[in-house]
Amino acid sequence: MAIMVVKIEDKSSLKMNEFFDYNGQCWALSRSRSQTLATGAMLEDFYECTVLTDWVEDIPVIFLCQDEARAAFKICGWYRRAKIYRKVRHPSIFLEGNICARAVDAVMLKDGRWRSLLPCMPSGGSIFDGKLYYVIEDDVPGYEELEKLVGVSGESPVALEDMAPVRYAFVPSYEDKGRIRREAAALLGGPKSRPTAKAMAQAQYVCCIRECEKYAGRLMNDQCQGISDLKTLKEYGRMASVFSPGQADGYYYEAMANEQLGFVKDGLKVIAKAIAIEPDGADLLALKANLLAAFGKFEEAARLYQESFDISGDESYLLMKGHTFSMMGNMEQAYKAYTQIKDRSILKEAGINLKDMEHRWPFGAIRGLKNLIKRGVEES
Repeated sequence: MAIMVVKIEDKSSLKMNEFFDYNGQCWALSRSRSQTLATGAMLEDFYECTVLTDWVEDIPVIFLCQDEARAAFKICGWYRRAKIYRKVRHPSIFLEGNICARAVDAVMLKDGRWRSLLPCMPSGGSIFDGKLYYVIEDDVPGYEELEKLVGVSGESPVALEDMAPVRYAFVPSYEDKGRIRREAAALLGGPKSRPTAKAMAQAQYVCCIRECEKYAGRLMNDQCQGISDLKTLKEYGRMASVFSPGQADGYYYEAMANEQLGFVKDGLKVIAKAIAIEPDGADLLALKANLLAAFGKFEEAARLYQESFDISGDESYLLMKGHTFSMMGNMEQAYKAYTQIKDRSILKEAGINLKDMEHRWPFGAIRGLKNLIKRGVEES
């Protein structure tokens, strides 16, 4: 057995990436998140693997962050055992990774509780040799200390108070039903007012949606602090739909949280209720497409993204359509979807380069050749 050591580029990503409970699994990358390379790890770096190996499992993975005060690497967490893929996988439209572990096997240390590197771990600025990971084989002196740290053969020596919660069930929610009631009462004139039950329910619905918008805004602006924000979004969305089941917004926000959390079946059930209320809601259809893509129904998802664009004219839906075809491995259809986008800044921000696609895949090369021939004929 060997252990993979992965460098974390940005410690703020820990709670939303490496230690994010996506329906019982955590996903990490062993290549830079700023890259779009399909390969996540060269598995031949492991003694037991070759260039033909697609994945290796039951491998402990240790994550290193740089201590801001001393600029030295420290251990910020680990997976007790993980499956490591050569190619990057996409469990959902917004999630990627080539390292997968059960959430129960993920240990994240709190800030200030990070561990110093063990003697068998190399140190220094060049330890990663141009990569974001390295491999420690079991014949390295001191390897047993690493196994003991991550708890391969038993309990880890790390105290519970040193660990941050990872699993969804143990992460707190910020939902506050009492505050919602108080704010609703204030909207209706204060505690001395005597609103009807219907008016009170509608006021509480408004307050819930206000909270949903706040947490959804954090999500859209990459400002989520962790899974607690999404758990709170889910619960406020559900509460809103209880207060006003005839309005779509509560279902929409609950489904949005379900999608991000990997509760795909639940999300599809909830978004169906929203679409029944607003059949032409482009954002509702696009959210259903996100969920279908996570469920592996890529063609249906692509159709809904196109429908969302046809309704709204928002070209970001075409970007998602292209991403869906890319997840399928159908790069020609992905290219066609991207070429529908007139606002090239959308492609630029997403790191999509059409000329690069034309050079990397045969369909682009053939199209380019045809254009050259056509121009040559016209010029002659």
